[in-house]
Amino acid sequence: SIAQGESERTAERIKARAEQRRLVEGRQTASKRPFGWRWIEPDPQNPNRPLNGSRAGLELDPKESKIVKKVYQRFIGGDNLTVLSKWLNAEGIKGTQGGQWRQSRVSALLRSGRHAGLITNIDKTGNVISVVGDSADGNRIVSREVWEQAQFILKDPARKMKPGRPPVSLLGALKNIYCEVCGGPVVAGSNSNKKARYLTYQCKEHNHV
Repeated sequence: SIAQGESERTAERIKARAEQRRLVEGRQTASKRPFGWRWIEPDPQNPNRPLNGSRAGLELDPKESKIVKKVYQRFIGGDNLTVLSKWLNAEGIKGTQGGQWRQSRVSALLRSGRHAGLITNIDKTGNVISVVGDSADGNRIVSREVWEQAQFILKDPARKMKPGRPPVSLLGALKNIYCEVCGGPVVAGSNSNKKARYLTYQCKEHNHV
């Protein structure tokens, strides 16, 4: 239990330091290499990982950054996520972790503020909550205007073609429910005990019940 407690405290310190670099110093942080970028000091055994102990950060990947820019251009030009994912797969373009492109992966790529040189706050689902500011290194693939235009299109309710599942919770049909403690959006859920399951409402950010 002592070892576990120390491990948890170490993880908290690492997370706090990463948040300081991101929010205070304006330095982009990443545990895995994002598509369109490469490590300045990569691990010789795995280019998707930085060299152990390196703080050099990321720089634009000459080949992948052009693809990212093309994805933004086509999306703003009218191509939807399905068309873009099929195009990427047809071109034989692989993500940093390999595998086929799906709508969700293309959506995540478009939502990343890193491509516009922005530091952003995101929720657990990857949606952008707010823009903190510009990245200290000034590196970007697209302009902020292009990125914001893409975010506007992604949030357009008219894009939703399927009605989705009907609400199964008492407040499930309501869209604007906010946490009394932190003001974050509230969603319906349940506890993990299958033998004594009960429904809950909690915020996405801090899990206030």
